Amino acid sequence: MHLYWHGQTCVKIQDNGITIAIDPFKLKTIKSPRMAADILLLTSKDSQSAVSSISGDTFMIDSPGEYEVKGVFINGIGNNGNSDQVFYHLEVNGITLAHLGRIQKGELTDKQLEMIENVDILMIPVGGDDGATAKEAASLISQIEPKLVVPIYYQTTKTPGKLDKIDVFQKQMGIKAETVDKLIVKEKDIPQDEMRMIILNPQL
Repeated sequence: MHLYWHGQTCVKIQDNGITIAIDPFKLKTIKSPRMAADILLLTSKDSQSAVSSISGDTFMIDSPGEYEVKGVFINGIGNNGNSDQVFYHLEVNGITLAHLGRIQKGELTDKQLEMIENVDILMIPVGGDDGATAKEAASLISQIEPKLVVPIYYQTTKTPGKLDKIDVFQKQMGIKAETVDKLIVKEKDIPQDEMRMIILNPQL
């Protein structure tokens, strides 16, 4: 599996010839990420304005429910605190992932937590503004207990604004992080003994 971060909450996942795109976006400062995808997941209605940047024969999901598309199992989880948001739990070739969009503190119910706790890879916003702050993200991570943490939705050189930089979250977590252009992982590579954090250089 290859996982890329395209800035904001936009992520691309590739595995066995299948491409999953999550949350394309439109900003004045940078171009919308363009890619071909078999599956498109939207965590909020804000992302619908950038759907045209995704090409191909794409199956789009933007609402809660259980889906199976091209061998990928997807659970869209409604956000009780914000009816416009959906979180996603995925199983791709034996690896489980969760993408929390722009979740904020206190938005996970016990039932939602049960659906996503102890996932292999957790993609979580950490930069504040209309997403979780570093402290809120750390609290959610301690509840979910993922094996790999991939922070998203923080300030980069091309996305200035109200978001905090990644070092704020790193200090909050207090664990060493590995920085790479893309996360390459197989099921056998998932850590079992301790949580790891992977910082992805944005593909902007």
